[in-house]
Amino acid sequence: MPTLVQRLRASVKMRDGLLMVDDQSLTRILSPSSEASVASIPGGFNISIFPKETPWVVNCGIGITVVFGNSISGETERVYGDGKVWLSTSGVSMQECELLAPVIGKEIQAILSGR
Repeated sequence: MPTLVQRLRASVKMRDGLLMVDDQSLTRILSPSSEASVASIPGGFNISIFPKETPWVVNCGIGITVVFGNSISGETERVYGDGKVWLSTSGVSMQECELLAPVIGKEIQAILSGR
C-alpha cells in the first residue's frame, strides 16, 4: 500500500487550486530509465490539468489505475479529456481491490483537499 500511495502522490498534485495529473506513471513503473528517453521525445510526456471538482474513478483488474476527467474524443489532433495514472501493472484480485481501492480513494480525496 505505501508504494501505491507514493506512486499516486508522485503523479497527482494540487497546484493553485487545479488538479495536475502526470500520465507518465506507467513509464516509471515499467522502467524508470525509460522516463528520460520518453521525456526526450517531443510530446513524449502528458500532463493534464483539471478543475478540482473533476470526476475520478479507481479501477482494478489488470493492474490498478485512477482515471480523472471525462472522455473527449479527438481524431486528427491529440485531444484527450481524461488523465490515467497507473499505480500497478500486476493483476489484482477482487479481495485485494476491495481493500486497496477505498484507501486509494481516500488518498485522492486528501490530495484534492490539499493534504
